[in-house]
Amino acid sequence: MKIIVDGVNGLLGSDIYEVLKRNYDVIPIYGQKDVDLTDYKAVKQFVQKNKPDIFIHCAGLKDVDVAQKDPLTTYNINTLATRNIAVTTAAIKSKMVHISSAAVFDGSLDRPYCEFDITNPVNIYGHSKYLAENEVKIYNNHSFIIRVPLLFGHNGRKETNPIYKMKKRLENGESDLLYTTDQISNPTYTVDVAKAIEIIMITDAYGTYNVGNSGEASRYDYFKYIAEKMGFDGTRIKPTLMGVKLAPREKKVVLDTSLIKKAFNIEMRSWQDAMEECLNYFE
Repeated sequence: MKIIVDGVNGLLGSDIYEVLKRNYDVIPIYGQKDVDLTDYKAVKQFVQKNKPDIFIHCAGLKDVDVAQKDPLTTYNINTLATRNIAVTTAAIKSKMVHISSAAVFDGSLDRPYCEFDITNPVNIYGHSKYLAENEVKIYNNHSFIIRVPLLFGHNGRKETNPIYKMKKRLENGESDLLYTTDQISNPTYTVDVAKAIEIIMITDAYGTYNVGNSGEASRYDYFKYIAEKMGFDGTRIKPTLMGVKLAPREKKVVLDTSLIKKAFNIEMRSWQDAMEECLNYFE
């Protein structure tokens, strides 16, 4: 089976590539130098040349404040590129796996979100991902939309990896590292997402699925846990409330993953157990 994975230089794409290349012929797309996903003709040529059985679409603009500042670029990268992939893969009857986001929800529910809850993004990033989901549904009937929450991992670029950044600050002797108590999600290990996708993608149970580790945490609880597991003094992590930012944030979006358990018998472990495994790579 031949699989294309884009965004392989990123946090999730790198682990999907590492997991799948053990058993499949995987063609990586690292960035625009390989193929410009916003260019329909370039995507069509790449897809028709390689003829993948599955195209896994991870690439995108993920900084919510940058997205808010530049909506047109965001829609081109997150939405138009997704349409290009959906159209060109459908033309050769290839499956598509599209990585979406918990940011399609507004955080107003007092319970975890299931796949059938109403979407209502609060910022440009979330809206671009919501529109991208619609493009996939319209153009490729053999597709999986995978919604993921706050991700963590050890691959991708160190300069943008929140765990590496926090570890460096703590090693440099900084204290009073501020993290919010009112942003809550179910933190999720990229390797666990990759392993779930490997199970889901070979089926014909097309549709939208939440994939995330179990449990929930605020950003403060999450980073305090990481700091202490790394051997640092957890009191150096300080709680704060979310201030005014360029892009509005959804405060609490925890994804319910009971559907993937019912459909694929996938049991997601706790984020704490997954984090302990992940932190082995930071020693």
